[in-house]
Amino acid sequence: MSKASTLKSSLLAAILSYASLSEASPRQESGKALQDLADTLVWTSLEQCAVTYNLISDQLSKTQAAIGQARTSAPWDNYLTLFIDKHLNSKFSSLSEEIQYLRNRCIATDYDGSSSSLERPSRLQQMLQEWRSTILWAREAILNNYQPRTEQVLMSETLVPPRTPEPLQKFRDCADVYCQEMVIVPKGSFIMGGTNEEAISEGVNATVASWERPQHMVTIQKPFAIATTEVTLGAFKEFIRETNYALPQGCTSLKAPSDPATGLATLAFIEDYNYENPGFSQDNDHPVVCVRREDARAYANWISRKTGKNYRLPTEAEWEYTTRAGTQTIYFWGDDKNEACLYANVYDHSSDAENLYGYQRFECSDSFPYTAPVASFLPNNFGVYDLLANAREWVDDCWHYSYQSAPTDGSRWGSENNGLCRFGVLRGGAWAYNTFNVRVAYRNAYFSSQARASMWGFRLAREI
Repeated sequence: MSKASTLKSSLLAAILSYASLSEASPRQESGKALQDLADTLVWTSLEQCAVTYNLISDQLSKTQAAIGQARTSAPWDNYLTLFIDKHLNSKFSSLSEEIQYLRNRCIATDYDGSSSSLERPSRLQQMLQEWRSTILWAREAILNNYQPRTEQVLMSETLVPPRTPEPLQKFRDCADVYCQEMVIVPKGSFIMGGTNEEAISEGVNATVASWERPQHMVTIQKPFAIATTEVTLGAFKEFIRETNYALPQGCTSLKAPSDPATGLATLAFIEDYNYENPGFSQDNDHPVVCVRREDARAYANWISRKTGKNYRLPTEAEWEYTTRAGTQTIYFWGDDKNEACLYANVYDHSSDAENLYGYQRFECSDSFPYTAPVASFLPNNFGVYDLLANAREWVDDCWHYSYQSAPTDGSRWGSENNGLCRFGVLRGGAWAYNTFNVRVAYRNAYFSSQARASMWGFRLAREI
C-alpha cells in the first residue's frame, strides 16, 4: 500500500472514530440523566414522603430536559430519537402522573396505611423500586443499542381456517405453541360483585369488601372468546425470541415471616428475579409470571399480528362473567373450601409446608407448592382452567375503588368516574393466596404501572 493510501486510510479511520465519539456523547449524556433519576427513586419514610416525591419530580424534570437536549444534539442518531419518542417519553409521563397522585395521597387527611391498603408504605416503597428498575433498563437500552424487532413480526404459517362460532365451541387460530385453545363465551347476564354475607362469613377485610360493591347486574351483549388457560412461559419465550422484547429486571415476591405462628409473609421486591427466574423452578407449561400489564398487552398485540385476529386482555366484567360461568357462589365450584384442590392451585398444605407464609390455608393438598402446569385442575362450567388460582390475571380496566357507576354492558371501565388508568387491576387468586383472596369477587390493584410479581400472570381474550 502506498504512503498516500495509508495516510488516506488513517485519516478515514480518525474521522470515523471522531464521529463515533460524537455520536456516543448524547447517549452518554442520556445515560447519566437516567442514572441520576434512578438514584432519586429510593423510599425513605412515610413522614418524608412529600419530600421524596418532590425530589423525584424535580429530578424527572431535569432528566427530561437533558434527554430532550441529547435528542436535539444528535439528529443523526435515529436509534436514540426512536427510543426516546417510542419508549422514554411515555414512561416519563406515567412516572410523573403516578408520583403526583401518590404524593397527594400520602399527605391526605384520609391516607390509609393499613396492611390491606393499596397505598400502604411497603407498597409505596416497592413502587419506587419497580420504577427504578425500569429507568435503569432504559439507561442500559440506550447505552447498549437495544433493538426490538417488533416491526418484523411474521404471520403464522400454521393458521387454522375459521369455523362458524358457536357457544362454548373451542378452537385454535394456529397450530403453533403460542396459539392457545380458546373457548367462545356466550352472551348473557350475571350479578357482579360480592355480598355482605360473603364478606362476613369469609372474614374479608372491610376495605377489601368495599372494593367489591355494590353488586350490580351486567349483561354481556355479544359473545367473545377467552383462552382456556393462562399464557405459558413457553409461549411467552416465543414472543421474546421473535421480537427481542425486553423487560426490566426485578420482581416482587413473598418473604416468609420469622415465625409463621405469629406473623404473615410480606411482599418484597427482589432485584434478581424476572420472568425466567421468579424465585422457583418452572417448566414451559407453567403460567408466565413476573410480567407487567404492559407486557401482557404487548404479547396480545404480537399474537394479533401473528394470527390476524384481535387479541386483548379481558375486561374485568368479562373475566368475572367467565369465571362465574352461571354460578353466584363464593368460588366457581360452590361454597365449599374443602373442594379447592380439585379446581385450583391455592395456598394449601403443599404450599404451607414449603413456604411457611403464615396464611390461612385451604385444608387440602394439591402437591404444587408454587405454580403448576396450566390445566392441571378441573375447569369451570365454561371449560376454562385456573381462573381462581395458579397465577393472578391482569384485566384491561382502569382501577376504581368500588363498582359505583360501573358499566353494565361488560365493556372496559376507563378513566370516567375517577378511574386510575396508570394502575392495573388484577383478578383471581394465585398459588400463594389464602381462602378469602381466592373468591370470585376478589379484586384489587397495585399503585404502580411497573408492578409485577411472582404470583401474577395473564390470559387473553379475543373478539369474535
